[in-house]
Amino acid sequence: MAAINREVLKKIQNKLEVSESRAYALVAEKARATHLPRHLAAVALAADAGINVSKKAYATDDERALIRAAARPPDHPIPATPISVSPAATTSPARHTRPLRRRSAPPRKSNSVMVVHGRNMAMRDSMYAFLRALGLSPIEFVQGIKATKKGAPVIPEVLDAMFRSAAAVVVLLTPDDEAKLKKQFWKSGDLAHERKLTGQSTGECLV
Repeated sequence: MAAINREVLKKIQNKLEVSESRAYALVAEKARATHLPRHLAAVALAADAGINVSKKAYATDDERALIRAAARPPDHPIPATPISVSPAATTSPARHTRPLRRRSAPPRKSNSVMVVHGRNMAMRDSMYAFLRALGLSPIEFVQGIKATKKGAPVIPEVLDAMFRSAAAVVVLLTPDDEAKLKKQFWKSGDLAHERKLTGQSTGECLV
């Protein structure tokens, strides 16, 4: 991609009385609006501001034609121009263009889902059933132990094995524990639920 002509950029700064960074931003906006390359968008912006951009160094005749075409309203028909074919062009071999490579999405790791839960087994089993209905495979803790391939793995090793095979993680924050604020930390503006036992998730889920 051709670079923005520094002389054109300087003229835009002086004409519009803006900084260099602001001039670059205006050129970028012009490029987005006209779908022109940035170096041609700068020439178009300068022309809109009344700056003389007739020098050949700023743009070629073909590039100026692109700028004029981009300036036309959408409903304005573009006149057809005859294409002249030179004799040499008819004898030159066809140029083979390399097909564009489409960037494919990265493959999904798996359909396994790790479910972090507390002691509410009914809620856990319901989540397992829901995931299986969606065609997903919940990973149970026993499966994580087997995945470590160790006789007596510690919990961090089990979690690492489950994280490696899981494509997603679901955390069930069921109120299995009860907690309240200690009396010594009460304040006059505290809500009532902060002074009595209230359900909250287990520490394992919160961590």
